[in-house]
Amino acid sequence: MYSNYYMKVNTMILHTLKLCIATLIQLITESFPISSSGHVKLFGDMIQSPIADAELYFLHGPTIIILAWFFAQTLVTVASSPVAMQIRHWPAYAPGHLC
Repeated sequence: MYSNYYMKVNTMILHTLKLCIATLIQLITESFPISSSGHVKLFGDMIQSPIADAELYFLHGPTIIILAWFFAQTLVTVASSPVAMQIRHWPAYAPGHLC
């Protein structure tokens, strides 16, 4: 009875550890001009526990968060630039538009 419970807990811990290591591999290899997804799949093959496609898609979440954090200031600056203001109010600046 207890051995079955501990077996499930061990499986969950190993699966969580596998995902943590795969996330680290994804984050490290994402900054290089190489396939980060390929390295994650290679890691799954090395430990003889393949990474499912759903898990692979999940691993792109931290990458998106890091990129948004890194480029946040640039996005705010570009969005508040005079050119962006003109694009937002494009019909008022269209050629032939009478004021």
